[in-house]
Amino acid sequence: MDRPNISLDAPGAPGTPRAQDALIDLIGLIYEGALENPRWKSALERMHALLGANYVTLILRPPTRERHMLAVFIGGKIKRYRLTAYDTHYHALDPFVGLPSDRVVSLDEIVPTSHWVQTPYYRDFMEAVGIYYMLGADIKTAHGGECWLRVCRPPNAEPFSREDKALCNALIPHIRRAMQIHERIDTLESERKLYAGTIDHMKIGSVLLDVRGNIVEMNGAARELLEREDGLQVRRQMLSASATRDNRELQQTIRDVLERRAAGSPSLVRAVSISRPSGKRNLGVVVREVPPGEWSDGVRGPAAVVFLRDPSTETNTRSDMIQRLFNLTVSEAELTLQLMHGMSIDEAGEAMGIRRNTVRSHLRSIFSKLGITRQSELLLLVFRSLL
Repeated sequence: MDRPNISLDAPGAPGTPRAQDALIDLIGLIYEGALENPRWKSALERMHALLGANYVTLILRPPTRERHMLAVFIGGKIKRYRLTAYDTHYHALDPFVGLPSDRVVSLDEIVPTSHWVQTPYYRDFMEAVGIYYMLGADIKTAHGGECWLRVCRPPNAEPFSREDKALCNALIPHIRRAMQIHERIDTLESERKLYAGTIDHMKIGSVLLDVRGNIVEMNGAARELLEREDGLQVRRQMLSASATRDNRELQQTIRDVLERRAAGSPSLVRAVSISRPSGKRNLGVVVREVPPGEWSDGVRGPAAVVFLRDPSTETNTRSDMIQRLFNLTVSEAELTLQLMHGMSIDEAGEAMGIRRNTVRSHLRSIFSKLGITRQSELLLLVFRSLL
């Protein structure tokens, strides 16, 4: 395979214009790789070609050990049983681990070639997969994450040159920064999933709208509710209420929130009650703005969120969770759960198979334990605490 002439006069300093262009292009792919799936696949494929490698591997170990490592592997196929053998046995024999931090080293700096080819690790494992020459770097981020970069060549290739090593050294600070971007994105994505999961758990629908009021995205609870077309539905990529009066109020509310956001006025939160053709209790709708980011143009991305709540839909909350959270008895927790599901006191008593006076006795005990006096306070406290 012909390789571009990557010549660097000094480590990290491009020599020829062609080398400089190749380096700039590769650095761009490294930063884009933080958003790619699989991560950094294009950058590693470019390194694979530029360096005439048969394998290029990038392994990321996050700062939090509970999270899984990310491994991106470019090159020929290695049979699964060999990878298993490495994990269970050959890893302990690998001399090319625990490298000096943040600089590229070659295998012959760790083990002389004459000794390397005599080791059981090379004869029994590396020779079979065609690995003879290796470059590597162990890179650390400020937050404790680690990255292991390995570039390999077969025995019939040329040894890695000073220029090859200098190219990889020039990439290290960019790989480190891209890793830090990846860590930040990964943290934000975890937080997003947490909040989205909480909303889903409470059976609250959420619909994101753009600056024109068109639907950008919705969660499963919203999709399920809108598919019933009982009070609310989707028309021409917009939310629409079944009743003309309700729809007029809904559209005006959405416009008010979006116009307030466009004007840079203080955040506006508006609520609307939507009647239903089925005769079930009204849907609760809350509309609020999604603040633009610091560098956002205010046009792209979500501009408003609409929260939807069907009072007849039960949450995924369990009574034992309520019992532990508020130190209630089993019956008190079950009563609280029934009230959360929109039942009246009489309906809750019937569902639990207990008398009205017993229900009221449980309710007084709950109020006393939680320091409240009204049923509305109970529901508000429970919903907030469970969130």
